[in-house]
Amino acid sequence: MPLVEVRHLSRHFGSGAARVDAVVDVSFSFAAGDIMGFIGPNGAGKSTTMRVLATLDLPNAGDCLVDGLSTVDDADRVRRRIGFMPDHFEPFRTPMCTSTSTSSPAPTASPARRGCARSRA
Repeated sequence: MPLVEVRHLSRHFGSGAARVDAVVDVSFSFAAGDIMGFIGPNGAGKSTTMRVLATLDLPNAGDCLVDGLSTVDDADRVRRRIGFMPDHFEPFRTPMCTSTSTSSPAPTASPARRGCARSRA
C-alpha cells in the first residue's frame, strides 16, 4: 500500500467566468522510503495540492490518502501522521473562510474543516 496516494484530485477557485482551475485530475502515489520531488512552474498547482494533502484545504473532486486515511474523511487522524511547513505559511487564508467582521479571524486549527473562527466584538 502506498504511504501517500493522490486520486483524481481537482481544485478550482471562483465560479463562472472568474473560475480558476488550480489542479485538474492529478493522480500520483509513493511508498514509505521513496524520495519524491514535486516541481513545476508557478501556478501549476503544487501548493494547492500540498494544502489538500496537509488538510488545510478541501478538494472539489478526488481524494488524497495518507497511510490509507482520507484527508477529507479522516483529517484529524491524518494530521497526527504528517508535518507540513510551506515556505509561506498562511493558515487563515482560504477561499472558504469568510468573515462579516473587519478584524482578523481568531486562530483555528483547520479553517477549511471547521469554518472560519470569527473574532468577538
